[in-house]
Amino acid sequence: MIYIPESEKIYFEKTQRYFSEVISSYSDGRYRSAVVILYSVVICDLLLKLKELSDVYDDKQANLILSEIDDNRQSKDNSISKSKWEKDLVEKIYKQTNLLDDATYTNICHLKDHRNFCAHPSLNENYELFEPSKEMAICHIKNMLEGVLIKPPIFISNVLEMMLKDLEDKKEIYINDKDKFRSYVSRKYFRYMTNDMKKKMFRSFWKLCFCLPNDEKCTSNIRLNLWVLEFLYIEIHDICDYIKSERMFTQISPDDVSCTRLCAFLALNPKAYSNLGNEIKDIIKSFVEKNALGKQISWFVDCNYKKHIQKLMSENFYSNIDNIVFNFMKKTYGEIGELSIFVDYCIEYFNRSENYSQAGQRYKFVISTLLANMTKEQYLKLISVINSNNQLYGRYDAYYANTEIVSYAISKLGNNFDFNQYENFKFDSTKISTNSENNNETSGVLNNILSS
Repeated sequence: MIYIPESEKIYFEKTQRYFSEVISSYSDGRYRSAVVILYSVVICDLLLKLKELSDVYDDKQANLILSEIDDNRQSKDNSISKSKWEKDLVEKIYKQTNLLDDATYTNICHLKDHRNFCAHPSLNENYELFEPSKEMAICHIKNMLEGVLIKPPIFISNVLEMMLKDLEDKKEIYINDKDKFRSYVSRKYFRYMTNDMKKKMFRSFWKLCFCLPNDEKCTSNIRLNLWVLEFLYIEIHDICDYIKSERMFTQISPDDVSCTRLCAFLALNPKAYSNLGNEIKDIIKSFVEKNALGKQISWFVDCNYKKHIQKLMSENFYSNIDNIVFNFMKKTYGEIGELSIFVDYCIEYFNRSENYSQAGQRYKFVISTLLANMTKEQYLKLISVINSNNQLYGRYDAYYANTEIVSYAISKLGNNFDFNQYENFKFDSTKISTNSENNNETSGVLNNILSS
């Protein structure tokens, strides 16, 4: 007997049992029987989906369709075909729900035609019954698996509304675990969606995240909504073409909050920017010119990470970087192999500190986290800017910070490096060692001072 991996995903256990009859007939070469049974399994599965929605979720649309179909099934009007309800069932689900896309609906219609040929005495000129080919039978089987049988009932209903309610209910579970959340939505939703359905969901979540800033339903769960949008962007194989072709992606609310969210999304997915409408691009360009956070992560405008840092430096743009933004920038530049130019920027960012307090914050949250990633030239640059800038060497904790810097730099500069040439760069030489334990001890002392 053949094994089709997708059959493991069939939603209803009852459908799985019925489907095993289809596979048994196909494996034995009884393709006519396989096609006849398959059509019956599909109709039964559609009814089971409606029934679960009705019983478990009290879904109004499912209740209505079931009521109409039950009336047709029980009708005693002899002028109406006994199988008319089957056609009505497929038509209503196709036209009134989100379960069946155009391709799946067409495939069901083809299956029904072949089922009729197989079930009725359709004879050729030699009085031979219609016999579907092996290829035709397996094609129908796979189409119905992917288009109907593996999909859960929620796809008959308003998937967006049901998904939003589900995410709201699960918010406390996943709000701080992006990876676990992605696994959840992939398992419960994405794996059952066609590419077209994913596009519709992407369009809906785009509107929720960027076009309705005053809608509480949209903003109350914005983190998970943005994550879903990001996941869908990755899931949809022709997403850039879709964005380019849809007018929806020429629209965004121009408020700062929506623009900030979009900048964050584009920073994660920079290729999306070039496919957006000119109206959105104009709004975003205007926003990043006046908003520090937007400007700091706007590498998507030029689609060039290195050029972005060079542009910030050429414009002398050294506004305070939020800790979350800094960690995101550090992670991004590290992943693309351009961390070195980001370190160059951060050294100058430290040098542009306007007072002792700002210098202390910039050292603690920026420079100290980059010490292990610096080159020999960058250590020399850092020591030089500290030595020549009173805001850096004159602050109360500079002595301890400099000690930490030397603990890292000595591995690149060598034990015989002459630090005396930097008269304002003071440190505790008794704490300096290439031994990693001493480095950790020095870092611990420094952290205790800075966090006190």
